[in-house]
Amino acid sequence: MQVMRVDSRMDAFIGKIVAVKVKRIQNDNPGISDSLVGEIQKVISGVYEENLDTTDGLYPQLYQVVDKYLTEDDLRFVVNYNGSDGGQRYAKLAPQIVQNASLVESKWDEKLQPVIRQNLRERFQDLKLESMP
Repeated sequence: MQVMRVDSRMDAFIGKIVAVKVKRIQNDNPGISDSLVGEIQKVISGVYEENLDTTDGLYPQLYQVVDKYLTEDDLRFVVNYNGSDGGQRYAKLAPQIVQNASLVESKWDEKLQPVIRQNLRERFQDLKLESMP
């Protein structure tokens, strides 16, 4: 996963979706304080962090995507690929892996939406969440 930079891409994905959700809440709640925005961001980020390593979390699902396409030998060659068969196989399959990883990330995000909404409602009863899916 590190060799393919999937973990850094995943962190960027989570950061972006948290920022979008926070912005939507800010749009629905004009005049919301910066401190409240920070608390909202922590609640949303917390849901994602709590669900990264669970049985149906993002990490295990992404490992399955990589395992579907690449063997352990393939991954060893990725580090020193210099035209090796494993490196060439990786180069050919990397776009498919990234595409499937993106689908997994989106489905994982959709699945967590009710949890995020519930956590926000419990913590911030007066918060409007119209723009949140």
